[in-house]
Order: sequence, then structure tokens, then C-alpha cells
Amino acid sequence: MSAPAPTSIDAGLAAFFAHHRVIAENPYPLYRRMRQESAVHRFGRYVYLTRYADIHAALKDTRRFSKVPAPIRVEQVLAELPPAEAGGFREVLDYEAAQMNRKDDPDHARLRRIAHRAFTPRWVASMEGTIQQITDELLDAVAAAGDADLISTFAYPLPLLVIFAMLGVPREHQQDVRAWSATIEEFRDQEVPDLDRLAAAVEAYRSFRVMVQELVDLHRDKGRSAELFGTLVDAVGPDGMSKEELVSMFVLLLFAGHVTTTNLVANGVLALLGNRATWDRLCDGPKLADAVVEEALRFDAPVQFNPRTAREDFELHGVDVHAGDTVRLVFGSANRDEAEFADPDRFDVDRDNNARHLAFGFGPYFCLGAALARLEGQVAFATLARRFPALERTGGELEWRPTGNLRGVAALPVRLR
Repeated sequence: MSAPAPTSIDAGLAAFFAHHRVIAENPYPLYRRMRQESAVHRFGRYVYLTRYADIHAALKDTRRFSKVPAPIRVEQVLAELPPAEAGGFREVLDYEAAQMNRKDDPDHARLRRIAHRAFTPRWVASMEGTIQQITDELLDAVAAAGDADLISTFAYPLPLLVIFAMLGVPREHQQDVRAWSATIEEFRDQEVPDLDRLAAAVEAYRSFRVMVQELVDLHRDKGRSAELFGTLVDAVGPDGMSKEELVSMFVLLLFAGHVTTTNLVANGVLALLGNRATWDRLCDGPKLADAVVEEALRFDAPVQFNPRTAREDFELHGVDVHAGDTVRLVFGSANRDEAEFADPDRFDVDRDNNARHLAFGFGPYFCLGAALARLEGQVAFATLARRFPALERTGGELEWRPTGNLRGVAALPVRLR
């Protein structure tokens, strides 16, 4: 029997980050309580915003909020680490500081313009055939097995292989990238760095760097690369981006481009199988897949929160926020805010505003790969429904991935008929 849920908001947040089963399974009652009782909540080193209107406003407000981690937060962590490990932590920080989504303008705008050259609507639309081919290939193998874990056999490899095709990464790197990404994910999720996980994260970033350099060399020596990767490599230079920024963008595209979409597909299938009438409608009309994607993103957001750094002191709902505070914008809470979405805890593909979810953010940092993720989700849901209308869950209690921010089940056993 599971332990009872914590009784206070602070205890609930502590349990959330300790991966308490009750909270991991359903954090939304905790979010609802925060919205109602403490919409701006200070816990540990962080300030949490939980209401849709506040988060929507913060995502647009680059005057009060920065994407660059607060120096004081970095120094606090460094002060807690032994000297030898502090060097590794700084190395990880240097890798992440070069990422587009950790920069403010003008650097953020410069890198986003470069990346956007390969994420045009025409290019994303041209990927549909590749996505469908990979989907069919994976589901052929799943069908042959009969019973399968839909995560490891489909929801995980689908977006990863799509990203590989985009970047020209050989498929034999699949297990390596999966292991490196999991290592980085576990490290990022920690409130206080664990020394073993820190060391593993350093090695994971170094391994990513070696792989990227090999692909760069192949591109430059033989002119062989996928269109997207070639666009990025050719942009390296005084007027484009640095080599460090290239490596960081590559890691960001690989990591964010597959882990989050895995959770979109897995969480969406889980919600559909719990709402059989909606699943049956999808089987009858695959065009419903567009609405399924939007409602899945709203109902169970793959990314639960996103950080900002306060640039100045201000007050919100009677709570003082200080310059340098790390503010966590809780997307998972905003997407279930009853002030924005009627009956928010119900999975409803017919709601007229489900696309107003904040799963991809909003404003200048809106997810660059949103259109691609949507297309992958649409193809995945429509193809599953067409090929396996009698799809059903098997097994008992689900286990959720041991990370607070990236929300998804660790395994989803199903039977395909």
C-alpha cells in the first residue's frame, strides 16, 4: 500500500522531488492547492509560480525575467562541493551556458535565427514521410511481439530516430545517446548535486562532444550530413556561432527533441486508453489526432516547469521576489488552471481552447521544435489507432520516471490485437 500523501504544500513539494509515489502518480492536486492557497510559493532556493495568468505574463516579460541562471545560485552550489568536483560542475555549467535556451538577447536571438533556418514550416512538413516510415517500421516490430512495452519499443525510439535522421547521426549511437540523455536528465533534476551523478554528467557531456566533433569532421571532409546538421555546421564562424555553441545546440536538439516527445506520446496514449470513447473516435477518424495532441500536451505536460531568474525585486500576490531568485514557472499547474480551462482535470479533446496550453512555453522562448513534436504526435496517435484499435493496457500499477520536471511513465505494457 502506498504511503499517504503529504499534508502541507512544503511537504508536498519535498515529496515531489523525492519521487513519492502518490505525488509522482498525480501531482495535480498539489498544484491546485498551490494555485488556491499560495500561487507564489517560496520553497528552498526557488520561487514557484502556479497560475496560468502569472506564468503567461512571465514568459513574455524579458525585463523582469532572465534565462541566464543566477550567479548567486551557482556560487551557492559551488560552495557546497569539494574542490575537485567543483571543477566538474563548472564544466557542466559551461556546456549548458552555451545553449540557446540559457541565453538572453541578443545571443538568444542570434542562435535562434540560425536554428530556425532548418525548422521552417516547409522543412517540418517535409519530415512527415520520414516520421511515418519510422513509425511503421517500429510498429511492425511491436506487432510481431503481440505484448510489448510501448515506451521502449515505440514512444522512445520514434522521436530519437527522427532526430537522428535530421542530424545525420548513425543509428548505432542510439543506445549511447539514450544513456547519456538519461544521465543528464537525472543530474538536472537534483535539488542538490550528487557527486556520483555530477561525475557521470560530466562524462556524458564529454561523450556528446566527441560524437558531435566526429560528425563535424565527416561533414567538412566529405560533405556528408543531414540538411539540418549541415546548416548548423556551416553557421560556425565569427558572424554565426562558436564551436561550443554548436556542440550545445546539438546536445539540446538531441536531448530536448526526443525525451519530451517520448513523454508526449506515452502520456497521450495513457490518457486515451483511460478514455475509451475518445480512443474509439480516434480509431474512426484519424484527423482527431490534431486535437488529441493538443489535449495531451495540456492534460499531462511532458515538461512540468521551466526556470527563470528574477532581474529585479518585485512583489506578486503579496510575496516578495528578489533579484537573483530562481523562479520556476510550473507549466503542469498552468495547464490545469480552472481559471483558464473549464473542468481542467478531465481529458477532453473537444474543449475549444486546449491549444492555449503552455507545454511549449510562450513568447520569445517558445519551443523551436514545437511543430515537429506536434507532427510526430499526430502521426504516432493516428497510426496506433488505425493499426491497433483494440490496443489495451496490461500489467498493474504504473511506475513514473524518477524525475520531477520531465513527466512520463517508465514503462507502458500493452497488448496489441
